[in-house]
Amino acid sequence: MRRSSILLLTFFVLVSFESRGQFDQLYYKKEITYGLNFNTNSGFIGGFDFRYSKHLRSNLFQSFQVEIVNVKHPKELKYITRYSGSFIRDKQVYLFPLRLSYGREILLFRKSAEEGMQMHAHFSMGPTMGFIKPYYIVYDYGDGVVANEPYDPEKHTDPNNIQDRGGFLRGFDEMTVEPGFHMRSGFGFEFGKMAAHVAGIEIGALFEAYARPIIIVPTAPNRSVFASGYLILYYGKRK
Repeated sequence: MRRSSILLLTFFVLVSFESRGQFDQLYYKKEITYGLNFNTNSGFIGGFDFRYSKHLRSNLFQSFQVEIVNVKHPKELKYITRYSGSFIRDKQVYLFPLRLSYGREILLFRKSAEEGMQMHAHFSMGPTMGFIKPYYIVYDYGDGVVANEPYDPEKHTDPNNIQDRGGFLRGFDEMTVEPGFHMRSGFGFEFGKMAAHVAGIEIGALFEAYARPIIIVPTAPNRSVFASGYLILYYGKRK
């Protein structure tokens, strides 16, 4: 609830800034950035981000964004096996949301073409395609029978017989897709003296919902609605 309130508050801030005075003529009309996503629902690096922004008028831009991340369950725990391997106990699937966003960016503070700091507010929303991939393990059934197969806590009842996690590339041909919807808001900060290039960070909050709960860890509560904080380190060019 708190993060949803932050999203709504930021949206109203964006609307209020849009109605303010005019900026001088911008020295660029388009911006393309690539970024690394870090968020509270993922590991160290959450995923990758691409954004295209086009100047509309005054201090206002429209943006088109594509992002893919890995969402983890908060109850995921990594175990070291007696075979010197590792696995995540009770994890049944990976969740990879692919987000397609359309939004608005408003320049709050603008730097000159050669120096200073620039700050923008961002709000966007759009569809999510949640790609769900089975989580594989290597399980020893005894009598020399070892299988590399999707993890099923009801079938693989003895954790001591798990040798290792399966290869990450296994299971991509078995993926299913769960449709969803997301919206986000944040603030970006750019530093530097480059006119034709851009580098900075964006910090914000994201809300995402699916039609049904995504069962990542079946032995723990799962959900259909996700909220997270995010940070994007981005780099790109302008023209």
